[in-house]
Amino acid sequence: MAKGAHLTEEVKNLIAQIHIEHPDWGPTKIRKKLLKDLKKRGLDKNFGSNWPGVSAVAIQLKDIRDIENTRLGIDPEDRPWSVLALADYDIPPEALPVVMNAWAKALVEDSPLTIRQVKWIVRLYCIYPGLKDINLKHINMNYLTVRASEYADREKAIKLTGAYPEKPQNMRWLWFGDAWLYLDMSDKDIEIAKRLMKMYDIKFEVEKGGKQQ
Repeated sequence: MAKGAHLTEEVKNLIAQIHIEHPDWGPTKIRKKLLKDLKKRGLDKNFGSNWPGVSAVAIQLKDIRDIENTRLGIDPEDRPWSVLALADYDIPPEALPVVMNAWAKALVEDSPLTIRQVKWIVRLYCIYPGLKDINLKHINMNYLTVRASEYADREKAIKLTGAYPEKPQNMRWLWFGDAWLYLDMSDKDIEIAKRLMKMYDIKFEVEKGGKQQ
């Protein structure tokens, strides 16, 4: 990637997501993690191992913080979730037991869920079987909460950058996460799963029947 090349939509969103996860980090720390994330996704082969530079990250970070500073208070969906939030953010009744299980587990682990995360739990929970089965509930609840949190952060990142990709070739950042969600499915096509893993260089063991290792 030529020196001074513009940041892609994907890189802008990755910077925003790292900032969301680590709001106190400056551009140097964010760049260090960004380069690791780009390498993890194999994008260092396209961009070079030292791109982008600190100055490019600093400019993007300033733009993100400027947007945050223009907002009046916290985004309502980033407030902690409670059942009372159903007055403004309704969910299907059949999803409430799943949400309550996820909420209770997160709360006792001192990681309260936000309204945004709960909305993603509701959107994704049907991917994970056995949430009413005591033998499968724990592991699948963990997967569900992790994936919902990841999608919540991506949603926030895109809101900060305004950079939802317009072309398929720029969708890797989002499709990388979607590939993991597909791998979580119990009824996935194993051959398709293997091809996705190869496309995104994902190290993940899959048995026949869709069981994860």
